Amino acid sequence: PPQRDTPRVSPEPEPVEPQTPTPTALEPTTNNPAPLPAENPTPSSPPENLTPPPVDHPAQLARINDAAKRCLEALRNRDYDAAERTMKDVEAMAPDDREANRIAGWIHLSSCAKSFDGYRDRAISAMKPGNEFDVKTKRIAVVEATPQAITVMVAGQLKTWPRDDLPGAVVQAVVETWFDDSPANQLYLGAYHLTKATPNLEKAEACWSKAMIGGADASLLIPLLKDPVVINAGKP
Repeated sequence: PPQRDTPRVSPEPEPVEPQTPTPTALEPTTNNPAPLPAENPTPSSPPENLTPPPVDHPAQLARINDAAKRCLEALRNRDYDAAERTMKDVEAMAPDDREANRIAGWIHLSSCAKSFDGYRDRAISAMKPGNEFDVKTKRIAVVEATPQAITVMVAGQLKTWPRDDLPGAVVQAVVETWFDDSPANQLYLGAYHLTKATPNLEKAEACWSKAMIGGADASLLIPLLKDPVVINAGKP
């Protein structure tokens, strides 16, 4: 009888075998969720292929070009606030960094042109009888300066112009003489040359290059020399 008990006791380890861990079946299930995150990257790739914005680029560029034209026209009419406002209205339409910099360049141009206009008024107000200026190949001497008109002697003849209607060459000579050597002043002079009725791109480039050499930042202005709106404005 005791011998029968021992064989009965010996099989007891069989149920103790932890080799039937149905949890091991859970291991595959726990592994199953792992592939699921791996599948997520594939759906994330389509956003890279979402390129509908370029489809809208022509319309956006057309709006920006139109704004640049109106900005230049406002600058020629000395309506600087309207010029700046026109470009700020299309800032959010820039489809890329290139157009964003272009818009920023027009806004900077408006600011520089406005500054030049203020300095021009101050320079003309400072004109006094006896002042002499080199205008192109001639030398003019101020004979009389009133709030309404400026009278000068040039080549032995007297000439009188309304204060707000001085010839561009005279304005340039007066302002350049009044300006000091600050490189920022070249930014304003370049803006003046670009926004004249007949833009002088060579003089604008010379001024901005000189400003850059002196340490002033003209990086947003120089690209405007090749802006299609500016190029077309200079054509007959």
